[in-house]
Parts: sequence; structure tokens; C-alpha cells
Amino acid sequence: MDNENTESDDYIIAEPIVAKFFDQVSRLRNSFAHMQYGCFVQDEIGYMYYYGIYNKDKGIKRNCGIAFERIIHEFVERFYSNQATYGIPYKHSFFCHFDSNRNYSEDLFFYKIKYKFDADIKYDVSKKQHPMIEYIKHQYHFETIFDFLDKDSNFIIKSEKVECSIIKLIESFKVEGEILKKEAIDWFFKLLFDFETEFSNFILHLRIVVDTIIEYNSRLKTGIPTKEFEKFQFDCKKR
Repeated sequence: MDNENTESDDYIIAEPIVAKFFDQVSRLRNSFAHMQYGCFVQDEIGYMYYYGIYNKDKGIKRNCGIAFERIIHEFVERFYSNQATYGIPYKHSFFCHFDSNRNYSEDLFFYKIKYKFDADIKYDVSKKQHPMIEYIKHQYHFETIFDFLDKDSNFIIKSEKVECSIIKLIESFKVEGEILKKEAIDWFFKLLFDFETEFSNFILHLRIVVDTIIEYNSRLKTGIPTKEFEKFQFDCKKR
């Protein structure tokens, strides 16, 4: 089940047969949440290729089948990540000293950006053309970010003023008796005001670390090099 062979529309093979993509995702979700029995199959290295799905409700068998781990892994990566690198972000957020009228202010404002869903418009994630992905190019440039947002009426822009008491509280926060540095304070603000995004980023990077460890260990056992493994070794030597 190499990544190059995942063009199939099938994420699972199930009984009863699942024809629609939405029903596949629904079946997959139910297998995660309500599966009474799961048979996880992996090789001697530790790669998991697929696992069994078996679900009963009040004594009636609802579904059974197998789910392909590598395909599901990529599916979750693309559709449940708020990272523009992998998929289409659900939302963005930032802080700045511009109010809702785009006037500079001594006060600090928190902005949350979303995009109106339009079922008639289809986006190819691989081409990176969605406005929420394009937004990334402007997020650190307040001279252009509002011009970009105002050009598209589908952007949903919400802002709120950050109270001075909260700013003073965060700036006085200490870790092991030490006041946080500016960069740490900025991330602390983001964590408190947009916990969902920051927690999503944490899970994403944790998953990348786990994937790297699995890849590294498997290549050590098999002795089969890959471009990714060689790059990983090269990066480690540089550090």
C-alpha cells in the first residue's frame, strides 16, 4: 500500500458494500467510535497495513470489513488538519494593532478568519488554490493582509479587543520563576485565544515525529534506503 498506489476511491472494503464516499467516512468514523472488535495486522517490522472492522448494535451486525491504514492516514492528514501544507485550513487567526475599520490603534485585536462554504465550487487540494491556503502568503504582512481579505466577500472576519488586564497577566506569567521571552509570550497568546488551532498543530507535529521514528526503525531493520530516510540521516548529521 505505497502512497503512489492510493488513487483508489476506496478507504475501506466493507459488508454491506459502501458505495458513496460519505458513507465510507461514516463507516470509518463508527469503526473508530463503536467497534467492538478490531484485528490489527502488521508485519514483523511493525508496519500496520490494515485492520478489521466489526460493529454490532443491539445484537444486530451493522457492518464488517477491513480498513487500509496507509490510505486512512493520508485521509486524516489532508482533511482533519488545519495546516495549509496538507489540506484546506478550517480557520486562521492572528493578532494586530488594527481595529475593524483598518485604523491603527494602541489596543491589541484578535482576528479570526473563516471562509464561506460553497458546495458548487470544487477545489483541488494538490494545486493549493483555495483562498484559505493563499491567505498564508499574507499572514505576516499587515500592509497586505486586509487588502487580500477585503477583495473576497466570502471571507468571514471576526475581531475582538484584547483587554489590557489579560495582556498584563500573560506578560507577567512566569515559568520556573522566569518571565517568558517575547516569542514565548506571542505563542502563549495564540494558545489561549485559539486553542483548537494550536492543539491541532501540536498533534500534527507529534504525528510527524512518530511517523519519522517508524520509518527510521523500519529502514534500520530492512537496510532498504529511501530518499526520505537518506534525507533524514543527512539532516541528523548536520545537527
